[in-house]
Amino acid sequence: KSDNLPLLDSAGISFRNVCFAYADGKKVLDKINVEILPGQLAALVGPSGEGKTTMIRLLLALIQPAEGNVYFIDKQNRDYEVSASTRSWITYVPQGNTLFSGSITENLRSGKPNATPDEMETALRAASAWDFVQELPQGIDTVIGERGMGLSEGQAQRIAIARAFLKKAPVLILDEATSAL
Repeated sequence: KSDNLPLLDSAGISFRNVCFAYADGKKVLDKINVEILPGQLAALVGPSGEGKTTMIRLLLALIQPAEGNVYFIDKQNRDYEVSASTRSWITYVPQGNTLFSGSITENLRSGKPNATPDEMETALRAASAWDFVQELPQGIDTVIGERGMGLSEGQAQRIAIARAFLKKAPVLILDEATSAL
């Protein structure tokens, strides 16, 4: 697909007859058909090893299905096959935090480089992080270590979620993102 993708405010996801097996030959996904409409909220639940993370990797185009196709769908029902280019349509918050060494402001702005102080406050409030951030020695300008060193795991995860809110991508994937909360 072309790198000239449209700007979308929401996108749906479609798995069509998707099969995937890892190197050991065990099929993790076998003819999966899933349709999530733009704006719809969906949850994938189940035991470990059932294919939830594989589906995320397919959406991120980190792996390709052995059979079938994975698409994003816009509000006009147009399909866009997943690719490296469509990754920009996803905000992904994995289990465990992904913060880097630097200030909380710098971590938030990696989601939206031109985020205003008001936008950062709104995102931190939405992630239930504003109150504890205000209590830190330098507030939002407090420097934290790699992976949120200096914060609890739950606090670091809330900042990672706030960063995801700032990006405002059409698809938000939370991969057990509340496990530390």
